[in-house]
Amino acid sequence: MKYLIILISIILYLDAKQLNDLEVEASSAILNSTAEEAKNLALRRARSLLIEQANGTSISSNTLVKDGSLAAEFIKSYSSGIILNEKIEWLPLTQYQKDKNTAPIPEYNVKIKADVLIKEKETDLVLKTTINKNIYNNNEKMAIQTLASENSDIAIFFLGYDDKIYKLLPDLNQKVSITKNKKIEFPRENKDKFELEVVVPDNLKKVTEALWIIAAKSKDNISFNIHFDKDVYSLNEFFSIYSKFSQKCVEKIIPYHVHK
Repeated sequence: MKYLIILISIILYLDAKQLNDLEVEASSAILNSTAEEAKNLALRRARSLLIEQANGTSISSNTLVKDGSLAAEFIKSYSSGIILNEKIEWLPLTQYQKDKNTAPIPEYNVKIKADVLIKEKETDLVLKTTINKNIYNNNEKMAIQTLASENSDIAIFFLGYDDKIYKLLPDLNQKVSITKNKKIEFPRENKDKFELEVVVPDNLKKVTEALWIIAAKSKDNISFNIHFDKDVYSLNEFFSIYSKFSQKCVEKIIPYHVHK
């Protein structure tokens, strides 16, 4: 894809900026990747371009992704803007050829039209989160450590290889709270009835996913267990819910890779 179309309508609020009807195109051509991997990379690149534009960052002229390791960088950009009303259109498949001595490979092309909301944060909460590794072997266990500067409520999600967002905590019946400046590890011993085992699907050799943690001060009384009342969300659904209270939250997005 040699061009990028951006149509912008700007609405300004006292605490937010929403750019409507942004339209971008991006492509992916990755050697030795599956169609699913290449398509997800193109989607994630297009979303990062939308968020770049909404934040006033110069758009890169290179919209073709040729390096699968960039997936993590694209995912990190999701913390800089909330994508709403996303409409995805897959364009005709083309071919990418590095040079005449190299065989062509499929090039997946996507166009996304969406609104992007940028909200000024209304919280001074600081959240620190780490995972035990950034590169896992298939079926390894993940451990999460997090610490907040105030008594806080948190929600833990994963952005899966399949572009869906999976809720880990909280369940519908209770909040998950952490104490000020007290490091806590998930899964919690004698409390959480699950293990965080990372898995590569049978039809793939590797995946790039992300841990996504949201936190808010307990005194702000944001009931994540009520707002997020199911286990699986599309990105559209997730952002639509989160946009209602994101200005009072902080988030950490930590990409990781899993290999067979």
